[in-house]
Amino acid sequence: MSKEEKIVQVNYRITYDALPHESIEQLPPPIQDRLEELYDLTQTNPERAIPYLVDLTEKYPEAPVFDNYLISAYEATGQIKKAIALIEEAYQKHPDYFFAKVNYAFHCLKNNKSEKIPDIFEHKFDLKLLYPHREIFHVAEFISFNAVMALYHLATAHREVAERYYDVLYDLEPNNILT
Repeated sequence: MSKEEKIVQVNYRITYDALPHESIEQLPPPIQDRLEELYDLTQTNPERAIPYLVDLTEKYPEAPVFDNYLISAYEATGQIKKAIALIEEAYQKHPDYFFAKVNYAFHCLKNNKSEKIPDIFEHKFDLKLLYPHREIFHVAEFISFNAVMALYHLATAHREVAERYYDVLYDLEPNNILT
């Protein structure tokens, strides 16, 4: 099986190929063309990325991807208070955006508010139940969702369930930081 796509024992496919959010299609083509570059800049030089991302979040508030990138840049540069504020704001603005849910869920777990996790994910503890219309998920979605679920079940004293989520993560991406 290729690195582009792996099958884990789930009822959907997992891919390493980009799966753009529908809000990206609404952006002007020059902005769409720069998304990969902006993502790379967020990872390699987050301090330099921040002014661009702040500008883009203001110009395109309907595109939650910029909030997601900006959160990462703030975290990478140690601007934790800004990251936390944006995590909460992004979840309020885009409660259906997957990474807004995940970021907020991790935030809740870090702050001993695990009781919020079921509501964040609409009491659905499987990606396919959460997004029944989708057949393919990006590996980042799969990993982050399963990591949140493992930590949630561990926090709620359901160790065996947590271990199952962990095992699935380990089978797919044993060296990922979230695993």
